[in-house]
Amino acid sequence: MKYTKKPGTIEAIQWQPSPICFAGIEALCSATAVEWEDATLYIDTLEGRMTANPGDYVIRGIKGELYPCKCDIFEASYSAMGAFDEEPQYPHPITSHYDGLGLNDLLVLFCDGRDPDAGNASHRYIGKIKDRTVLDIQFQHGARTKPGSMPGCLEGAVLTVLIDRLEGMQAGPFACAENDIALAQLRLARAIITDRAARRKAQGVLGKDAVHKS
Repeated sequence: MKYTKKPGTIEAIQWQPSPICFAGIEALCSATAVEWEDATLYIDTLEGRMTANPGDYVIRGIKGELYPCKCDIFEASYSAMGAFDEEPQYPHPITSHYDGLGLNDLLVLFCDGRDPDAGNASHRYIGKIKDRTVLDIQFQHGARTKPGSMPGCLEGAVLTVLIDRLEGMQAGPFACAENDIALAQLRLARAIITDRAARRKAQGVLGKDAVHKS
């Protein structure tokens, strides 16, 4: 006899060994014990302790059960539902990158709009040239310790990408004084963001929906 799987909605996070991803999985697993050692994730499930390697998915099933799943099996069995793989439903255009020089005229930028319940920031940014997506940034959406929050990058990571690009250019034939000035400002911005995180950690509010004292 043949059987077909009943449709059902699950929650899942793909494991990558990073503090942000681990915090998201901790929130997904709620009270369940989760440990991270080297690149391996250990999860206490109803069937005993299981492991997830980088690229594996950690799934919370329809009854709240937890289990890891290999990437190829997961992607053959599930499809994303309005999450990272889908563009925002109500995009808000961004036009401040148009410089009048013609360098960015073809690039259309938009975001998902500011969320007053999550710091009043936008969390998804997409850039397109014609029908091709050339930029797609998902920021952390919601406090890392809050169940249901979406793991994503932080401002420091985006600044690091820009710094790396300009450092490469400064080591090549297009090095210039303007790039040096831009690099100094980007490094300063990253240092300030890092200092903010350190202050929040010292005050016990890092990763929480709480205001810190500057």
